[in-house]
Amino acid sequence: MHQLTKNLHEIGRALEGMPALDDITVGGAIATGAHGSSLTRLTTISSQIVALTVVDGRGNVRNISEEQDEEAMNAFRVNLGLLGIIYEVTIRTVPQYKVHTENHQVADTILLENVNQLVEEARNSDFYRFFWFPTAEQLVISRSNIVFENTSKNCETHFIPEVSPRETALFKRYVEFMQEYKLDFGLYLLQLFSLRSLSQPVLGKTPLFTVENDNGTICSRPIGFSHKMLASSCKDCPWKHENASEIKFEESAVAIPLSELGAAVETIGNIIKASPAHFYFTGILFRFLKPSSSLLGIDRNRESVGIEWVLAGRTDRLKKARSGLAATQALVQALVIII
Repeated sequence: MHQLTKNLHEIGRALEGMPALDDITVGGAIATGAHGSSLTRLTTISSQIVALTVVDGRGNVRNISEEQDEEAMNAFRVNLGLLGIIYEVTIRTVPQYKVHTENHQVADTILLENVNQLVEEARNSDFYRFFWFPTAEQLVISRSNIVFENTSKNCETHFIPEVSPRETALFKRYVEFMQEYKLDFGLYLLQLFSLRSLSQPVLGKTPLFTVENDNGTICSRPIGFSHKMLASSCKDCPWKHENASEIKFEESAVAIPLSELGAAVETIGNIIKASPAHFYFTGILFRFLKPSSSLLGIDRNRESVGIEWVLAGRTDRLKKARSGLAATQALVQALVIII
């Protein structure tokens, strides 16, 4: 994805929307329905393809296009790698554009008492998502809107920051120690660190927005080209280091109809009150999707909300329970019922 968006940029083109991480393959992004967050723009790559060439299960080469066979095209948009080997795709692009992103922290009462206000904000934004930290009773709202391409600033995002092997090792030891001795306060402090970093610079972490190709200079008013602002490039990701092999990242994600967002928020709030859990990476992330025609897409024929979180498991995950396990298992079960 990084190479694709870079090549498009060089000829003045861009994708209408993209996933939050560009360190993924184009084929994988299409097959899994990888997505960003918007109710007004297409953010899944699968929804932006118009034709493809595939070798099917019988070894036949098939050319499938939206224009000639829309039903087949909809089956291939999110194919999970089950329909053959796709080796060429045609993707609809748009003229290159810039976005201005604003992240701000607020009390989570707006989510608990007036979730429709957030939905309305999403409808009036080009790209929109929010991060909920229930035990901190805080929310970080991230809103991005398209601006003129000739706007002077050139910034980029570090939503997933570069992390050195040493930092990865220290993090692994810290999280394991806090879980081993049930020091939830240590995980709560880590959560506060992450919460703060999503809206302002913090010591010890790459700023969320910096001048393009300059990780040290902060962008006070983050504006940049779409592929730099909507997707994070991560060369030294924590999961790429050898000493990160024992960090068991556990990711959970559920997509629900937008109409059920209020019920989902209430359910999550009740579960966390009964069994507190600290979401110390990015909180509980809410991302929006406009309807698509993908047969296996989580956004098929409906406005949807993706609800997801990432936590670190134990070094010995089969014998030692992760902190907050009861709460997160209850969340998954409850959200699946809401679907």
